[in-house]
Order: sequence, then C-alpha cells, then structure tokens
Amino acid sequence: MQIDSHMTFAKNWDAISIQMLKKAPTKKPVISHYPPSEDTNFERVKTQSAPRLCHVSFGHTSEF
Repeated sequence: MQIDSHMTFAKNWDAISIQMLKKAPTKKPVISHYPPSEDTNFERVKTQSAPRLCHVSFGHTSEF
C-alpha cells in the first residue's frame, strides 16, 4: 500500500479492500485505483464508479 498526506479514507475502507481481495479471480490479485481528491464528499459519491486509468481483461483473447 502506498499513501501520502493528501489521502482521505472512506469509512470501512479496510474491510472493503479485504472483500475485494477475497472476490478476486486469482491467487495473487492487484487492487489499484486513482485516489479521489482530498475534499471528496464520500456520501455523495459512494454509489459512483471510481475513475480508471487503465483496463485489464482476464481470459483468452486476441484483441491486444
């Protein structure tokens, strides 16, 4: 985990992270995201998807 002094954590962030790890479809998952700004209203945005910097696809495909 990497954080800095501008991070703000959502309530229960640690329990949510553990749930995400348990649901991951691999034995060595990587959970990453672009952090919200320090003045984010978490109550207002809690049902919105987080911004993504890249896309990953698991499986057999020849798209790439």
